[in-house]
Amino acid sequence: MQMPDMNINISVDDFHSIRNKASDARELVEKGMEKLTIKDLRDVLRALTAGQRLSNAETGSDSMFAPNYREDIDRVQNELKRRDEDVLQKTNEIAGKHNLSAEILPEALSVGVQGDNRTYLPVIVLKGEFPGWDILRQVSTEITNTVNVNRVTYDSTP
Repeated sequence: MQMPDMNINISVDDFHSIRNKASDARELVEKGMEKLTIKDLRDVLRALTAGQRLSNAETGSDSMFAPNYREDIDRVQNELKRRDEDVLQKTNEIAGKHNLSAEILPEALSVGVQGDNRTYLPVIVLKGEFPGWDILRQVSTEITNTVNVNRVTYDSTP
């Protein structure tokens, strides 16, 4: 099947797979996102975005007959942003005690283990004047013990 706006060929099976994943993602969003992990939310966002692109290519971007995933995409993006802001607030409270600031490394997740499960959580980057290795060790340990992150790094560029 040739998609007019996407300039690619996809099989009918791929078409239905994308549509089904987008539909499943929409159901997850409707049930509530509180219990979804960050990785799950990013997977949901990818599925919804693919569904929206497929709908646009299939019927035209302004068609009233195409499934519209935009509202669900916005909800997931807002939830991811809210979670990032919570992590940053808590992290900056800890790092600020040592004149450091924290940022989340965009589009990167660190794999860790909590209990018997893998976790995929954001990577924190500390910035500021180098406080010494002991302080960095103390700050990163406190952050990983109190904030839901797997990895803390230090950016040494000026």
